[in-house]
Amino acid sequence: MSHKDFWRKTAIIISVAILLIALVALEPSHVQERASVIGMGIDKEGEEFELSVQVIVPTGGSSDVQQTDYKGVISAKGVNFSDAINNLSTITGRKLLLMHCSVVIIGKSMDDDNILEFIDYIMRTNRINDSAYLMRATISAKELFSLQSTMDSYTAMALQKSSLEHISRGNTISINIMHYTKFTKEIGNCAVIPTIIPVEVAKPQGGLQGGESGEENKEYLFNAEQSGVYKNGKFLCSMDKQQTKGYNWIIAKEKLNDGAIETENVGVKVKRRKSDWKITFDENGNPDVNIDVKLDIEIEEKDTLNESFFYNLNDDLKVKLQNLVKEDINSLLRLVKEQNADIIGVGIRMHKLYFKEFKKLYNNYGDNYLEHVNFNVNVEVEKKH
Repeated sequence: MSHKDFWRKTAIIISVAILLIALVALEPSHVQERASVIGMGIDKEGEEFELSVQVIVPTGGSSDVQQTDYKGVISAKGVNFSDAINNLSTITGRKLLLMHCSVVIIGKSMDDDNILEFIDYIMRTNRINDSAYLMRATISAKELFSLQSTMDSYTAMALQKSSLEHISRGNTISINIMHYTKFTKEIGNCAVIPTIIPVEVAKPQGGLQGGESGEENKEYLFNAEQSGVYKNGKFLCSMDKQQTKGYNWIIAKEKLNDGAIETENVGVKVKRRKSDWKITFDENGNPDVNIDVKLDIEIEEKDTLNESFFYNLNDDLKVKLQNLVKEDINSLLRLVKEQNADIIGVGIRMHKLYFKEFKKLYNNYGDNYLEHVNFNVNVEVEKKH
């Protein structure tokens, strides 16, 4: 190596080292210029939209793990969604990272057209993860995020935990932004969104601490056992707890390895669920939808005179459990026919597998084809060994 080449390579190495040192030195300041949005809510205020976010702000620190500072709920208005987001950044003085958002709340004041517009904006911009949970609130999204919860100090995380808890019991429906868009376009043009209802938790007796007001001291749990049905993006009807459970028994993927059958004296866990449904046609060309649900269950203990023991699955209990699940499903199917809401996708399945028969059915009855569908439900319950 020549003397000239040696000094050239040495200069390059020194330059790279200086650059790396500068980047490391600047990193905390860059981190501190950002804020991660963990929850977002949208409301309509007159002609403007109000966007409320719950954020976590990195504060740097000497440790390898970045410490965080909780900044609560921040709101900003705008004539459109993009304007509201930009105004939020102006208020915080930081760049908002939306890809960490896990919950999107639709406030009570948002009408159907606004919801479609908002979801479309999210899907077009790709600024928010399309796996974020989508929920509808019975109050404003801003007010919902301001509530304190016993489940987590971050309301957005509490809402997510509440949804997951209800999903595990089969009492709610999980839908994210991507699902909503897909269902609205494909499965009977219907989507189902869980409805969040805040429930105040009773406080221990003894009064409030000094300096605390009653409103600030209240804590809430979030009930997600009801849902709203949206057809072509427009609100159609509500689903109660039983109808929501019926939907889960035959549709929801989350219940493959979890769930429960609620009874008065017996605790029943569903360890595995297999659901399937097939379509046949009668002599008049009307479809019969045959729904089969098979459940492997685990029977928990019963407390009688402080004695706990495990149940065997006798014939009477088996019939009782099968009838409970069957009635959940039939409750949903009655709603499907009454509201003409094809939330289980009968039309799309017929269109794919039996196009000739579906074309004839649709030509005869149009969008009212569900009135001429006959549903048959069969439920089998077996104890897991």
